[in-house]
Amino acid sequence: MLKTLKLFLLTITFALLGAFSAFAGEDSCGHLDFLNETGVSGWCYQNSQPSSPADFTLRIANVLTGETVQEIPATTSLSRPDLESRTGAESTPGFFVSIDWESLGSGLYTASIVSNGKTVGNSLSYHVSGADGQSGLLEGISSVQNLGNFRITGYCSCRSCSAGWGGRTSSGTIAASGRTVAVDPRVIPMGSRLLINGQVYTAEDTGGGVKGSHIDIYCDSHAQARSLPFQNAQVFLLS
Repeated sequence: MLKTLKLFLLTITFALLGAFSAFAGEDSCGHLDFLNETGVSGWCYQNSQPSSPADFTLRIANVLTGETVQEIPATTSLSRPDLESRTGAESTPGFFVSIDWESLGSGLYTASIVSNGKTVGNSLSYHVSGADGQSGLLEGISSVQNLGNFRITGYCSCRSCSAGWGGRTSSGTIAASGRTVAVDPRVIPMGSRLLINGQVYTAEDTGGGVKGSHIDIYCDSHAQARSLPFQNAQVFLLS
């Protein structure tokens, strides 16, 4: 009986190790270095085969709508001496992918690496102005600045979230769902208009727990605030 149990446990152990190895073999590393009017540069490699060229997709999405507007299949082909300690001296994990931004029309777009069906690394943004000078953004907005990735959370006016402050923000306005966010004013000036996941908010509030690259989105109820998933998102300053 003991011998059978040991054999069973050994079999399960090897099965789990095999599954973990297969999962790990699917993992990729990647990063976008810069993005300009002609395309995007970066690197990508498979953890299981770091010295081999990696196939990936460059995904272009409209920030305002969240819609994927273009997916460009690509393969790494450029040497990256800065990565040789990880990928080997003869590896080619670098890439440059050309993008015809004008064909997408005016608007704000993000580019990201997709490998094995998963988004890898960071994303970068690019603003395309129309030939007629239209920004492709919201009415009254002429420029956009990428502030980087921020931790996004939710809060409400209840005692648990805000010690029962009554709904009036630190800037004197009445907080409103879909408009008000709390920020660290040392990082984002009060009154700033921010684009987060396609929604425009106004920096109207502050909070003791909101420090650095952290934004708290005001919600109508505690349940709604708790249901807002903790996430990181790119934040854009509109002006």
